[in-house]
Amino acid sequence: MLGVVAFLIYELKFAKKDSNKKDDEYTEYDPNYPFEESNTISNATSNTPQESNTISNETSNTPQESNTLSNIISNVISNTASNKISNGSSNATKVNVSSVKLNNSAINVYVGKTYNLSATVYPSNATNKSLVWSSSNTNIATVDNNGRITGKAVGTTNITVRTVDGNKTATAKVNVSKEEIKVTKVSINVKGTINGCETTNATATVSPTNADNKTIKWSSSNPSVATIDSNGKINAIKKGTTTITATAASGVKSTVDIKVDDVYKYYADCRMNNTGPLGFSAYCNANIMYKSSVFTTYKTVTIKSNAGTNTYTPSQFKKVQEGNGAYIVLYTYKDNGVYLTLNNGNSCYIQIQINEKW
Repeated sequence: MLGVVAFLIYELKFAKKDSNKKDDEYTEYDPNYPFEESNTISNATSNTPQESNTISNETSNTPQESNTLSNIISNVISNTASNKISNGSSNATKVNVSSVKLNNSAINVYVGKTYNLSATVYPSNATNKSLVWSSSNTNIATVDNNGRITGKAVGTTNITVRTVDGNKTATAKVNVSKEEIKVTKVSINVKGTINGCETTNATATVSPTNADNKTIKWSSSNPSVATIDSNGKINAIKKGTTTITATAASGVKSTVDIKVDDVYKYYADCRMNNTGPLGFSAYCNANIMYKSSVFTTYKTVTIKSNAGTNTYTPSQFKKVQEGNGAYIVLYTYKDNGVYLTLNNGNSCYIQIQINEKW
């Protein structure tokens, strides 16, 4: 390259000299020509300053030609440096992709919802990190160029990411399900006051009406007053108050207070005779009454006392003839109570009514 530059400089310089020579100055060298004549020519040349000045002036007055030389040299150097930089870049070492990894291999997404899956290309300084995303079943779930998954229908599909460089892949399993619509509100419908030994049903209304799981769990804060079963059936046992709670599967709940009144439809009627030392007979003809009529279609009546627990069938309870039986009945009523079990299985506390002496 330096040779080319030197040649160009040489050509331009000597082309300039030749163009300024006069016709009589172009004389070939003759070895026989006298030395003195050469000196004469030299002296003549040196003694003609005007001509020298003319040549000098002509040279100095042609900046265009001088600039041309400078531009040529500058362009040659610039192009050479540019080519070296360009060649150096094109010959830089390429870093190939070795693998790709997803941030999750198992994903759950609801229909109509999205999930952002991300991928990491290794090594971190790989030259080309371009990725291509795809779904094995676009009817179940789709994925865009950024790894954003959208659930379309209930089912399972695979989402795969592939590197453009090296064709490296990673796969995630996507399970698409329907999002559960949960109960957000519960309302209870039930009578506020019921009589002893009565039953009533509590019902629950849930919101929204299209909730997936409308199951209600029922409970009573005081089961000795009233119980409630899994279907909302309330059994009034004895006088008092209890709180009925309805709880949805979502955890939302509602409560209502229930009062059990002391107006009994059922009661134990005991007629005493032969007054004993405590003022009543040791023998007592007893009946279970329902609205003032003898009621015999119950299963049992249970008398609980400090002396023990005795259970009687209707025929047995009708005529209690055990020692101090009436005494036990009366004391049981005052202390612990008498419980009647109906044919339908309901149990309730009943009042003992002591009638006049015989």
